[in-house]
Amino acid sequence: MLLTVRIFFITTHVLPSALPLTPTEYEIILLAVATARDHRRFALLGYLVMPNHLHLLFAPAQSDTLSGILREIKITASKRIHAARKTSGAFWQPRSFDRIIRTRDNFEKALLYIHLNPVEANLIDHPSKWRWSSWFAWNAGGTPVIPIDLIEWPITD
Repeated sequence: MLLTVRIFFITTHVLPSALPLTPTEYEIILLAVATARDHRRFALLGYLVMPNHLHLLFAPAQSDTLSGILREIKITASKRIHAARKTSGAFWQPRSFDRIIRTRDNFEKALLYIHLNPVEANLIDHPSKWRWSSWFAWNAGGTPVIPIDLIEWPITD
């Protein structure tokens, strides 16, 4: 039986009215990702929390949906952040941006983009200095906040 794996690169933004995020809130968002992964059993391949958005690279289970996974992450994170802030209201922008990853080259470019995002935003000078990413899951030298799932690509000529 041939299984089709769908890999998505997602970007979702926090509403400007909910900014700024704190490093503690970055951790809350990543905890929401980990919780959703435990519930929904998707493969997490890459991630990054930035001061105003979240990048995810993941493969949903065949029986699951992209929107369902993202909804669970957003609801969990916003509830926890609102509880900590003692606030309420909308937190995430309602729309997100997604792209399906079809090749190893697309995957590697998306992962590099994710890991270099805080460098490109002039927040740090090297991806290893941004704790809230999957950089350390793919590179030696530290411990990732959330472990990732490894992927094996078919050998092609």
